[in-house]
Formats: sequence, C-alpha cells, structure tokens
Amino acid sequence: MQEVIKTRSFLDSLNEIIKKNDYCKIFFFTGSIGHKILKASDYDKNSNYFIYSDFKNDPSLDDVYKAVKILSNFEPDLVIGIGGGSTIDIAKQVNCLSSNYNIDKISKDLLAKHIIDKDLLFQKNPPPMIAIPTTAGTGSEATQFSVIYINKVKYSIDNKCLLPKQIILDPQLLVDIEPGLIATTIMDALSQSIESLWSIKSNNESTEYATHALLIIKKNIKKIAKGYPDIDTIQELMDAAHLAGKAINITRTTAPHALSYPLSMHLKIPHGHAVALTLPNFFIINSSIENSKINDSRGKAYIKERMEYIFELFLEKGATAKQCRNEFYNLMKILNLETDLNKLRIKEIGVRIILDDINQDRLANNPVSISDEDINKILTITS
Repeated sequence: MQEVIKTRSFLDSLNEIIKKNDYCKIFFFTGSIGHKILKASDYDKNSNYFIYSDFKNDPSLDDVYKAVKILSNFEPDLVIGIGGGSTIDIAKQVNCLSSNYNIDKISKDLLAKHIIDKDLLFQKNPPPMIAIPTTAGTGSEATQFSVIYINKVKYSIDNKCLLPKQIILDPQLLVDIEPGLIATTIMDALSQSIESLWSIKSNNESTEYATHALLIIKKNIKKIAKGYPDIDTIQELMDAAHLAGKAINITRTTAPHALSYPLSMHLKIPHGHAVALTLPNFFIINSSIENSKINDSRGKAYIKERMEYIFELFLEKGATAKQCRNEFYNLMKILNLETDLNKLRIKEIGVRIILDDINQDRLANNPVSISDEDINKILTITS
C-alpha cells in the first residue's frame, strides 16, 4: 500500500521521513527543478547523497544501463525520484534492476533482450523508493510500470516492485512551471482517465479513480489557459493526475497512447501532446461498434453503455461522439496545442514509420480492434 503525503514543503516532509527511518545513503534521480532545489539546500555537499540527472527525457537503454551500474556501486538504502514522468520512470526501473541483476555480468544486449521478451526476473526487493512529481500529468508515481526506449522503440518494464513506497505531492513544485508544460502534462492525465474508462481491463475500482480524475480536470483545465493557476488549482490537478495514474495502473492505456510513442520519438512532440493529437478520433472509433471487431469480452452492449458514460462525464448527458471529439480539439486549441499533424511534420517521416513502431500491447487494450487502415486515416486527416 502506497503512502501519499500532501504538503506545501516537500523538503520538510522528506527530511522527516529520512530521520524517522534512519536512512543514510540516498540516491536521487532528479530533473532540472529537483536538481536546482537540492543544490540550493546543500544536499550536493553530503557525501552520503548521490544526485543524478544524466539521462534523457525519454530514458533509453543506454541511460538505464549506465545508471544501474552507478546505483549498484553506490548501494543506497533509499532511492528518490524528483521530477516528471521520465525521471520517476528511470528511478523505478533502475532501482529494481540494480537489486536483481549484476550489471557487470549481463551485457547491454542481453538486458535489452530480457526487456523486449518480457522475461525479466525480479526476485529481490529493491531499496524503498519515494516519488516526488514536479508535473501534474504522467501519474508515474502511482504505477508499477516504466517506459524505456530501445532503438527508438518504446517498451515497458512492468512489475510490482517498481511501485514507489511513498509519494510526496507538493503543488509548490509546479508554481513556476510554464503554462505550456502544464498544458501538455494535464492533457496526458485527461487522456489517461478517458482511456482507462474504455480500456478492456477496466473494473469498478479503476472506474472510480478515472471518473474522479476526469471530473477534477474538467473543472480546472481551462484555468491553465489564463496563465499560472493558483496553488489550490495546482493541488487539484496534481490529485487528478495521481488518480489517473492509479486508474491506468489497473487498466493500462489504449490506442491513443500506442500511437503517441512513435509520434514523440520521431517528431519530438511532448508525450501529453502526442496522446491528445489522436485521442479525439477514438471517441468516434470506439463507439462505432456495429460492424467492428471488438476486443472487450463484455460485448458490444457494454461498450456502447460505457462510451455513453464517458460522453456524459466529458461533456454532458446525451452528448455524441462527434461533439466530444470537437470539444477535445477545442480544449487543445484553448491551451495553444497544435491539433494538425501535418503542421507537426508527419509527412517528413511518413505514416509507415509510425505504423511500424506502434506499441501493440497498448493497441490490443483498446475496446475496438484498430487496423492499419484506421491508423492511416487518423494520422492523415486534419482536425
């Protein structure tokens, strides 16, 4: 069971945890914000603390392999991830890998093979981990899976040992973040909540988390367009992102996320923006079930009822798929997020590259089966 700590001073909460548990050697994975704060607080001057930020936004095999060596040699009794989704993701997987694999006895190629074949063995518990998100969107602090890119293709490491023991949510960490970054990350949380609701793995618990997240985001999302949100709004958006993370930890994501990974990798589109670019079309695809092959064993009647529930949550009772699609694009435009893939240079790389790199696991989680022809239409039409 994860412990969630809500505070307006994460350093005070963190220091209290360290003192209470007598943690001595601590390994920090940090993004730019976390690194700046830790340095200003002289954490970098403590020889028992290792502050590490030598990794890309989308962690690659090289990043992970190098970090596992460094963390293994340091032998921490606590691991902390302070940053966005990529920072927390690499912290989770490196912590577990370093406890279960002697990196001096496994080659990078063999580690990649285990990840691709999904046969990693996690038999030992890693040191406890604390996740401290500095964005409101990815929900990585609430999930047991972690993204890694191998040869520019996205894979996931998925195991219960990746789930952080404690989470610290501090809205003060987001106060100075650019509205554009908040916009892209909150679109990720919005997409997660919607996808979780229509996922073939949804259940009562995930539906409760996703519904609550969607309603909170719906209430607050337009405030972002007006500039820096107030601290209470940021707290609500962090709560929503965390709830959306809890929802997808049960259900996993679906087709829009499957398409987003190659869009982000090849076109350098921020993840939340990449997901949002295609999601609106799935309001229509996932509700056009009469002549479609479905993946959800609960049947077409269930999918129809579930999509109507999503339409009501997202817009209003009696809303149509097309109205929800248009409203989603409208939200993107209000947040100054481009909605036209042609303007984001998709023609320069071609649809075939995107098709070849789509995450098939996430695609299979969609309630309706998606063909290459469907994807081609999605990627070539304009909003």
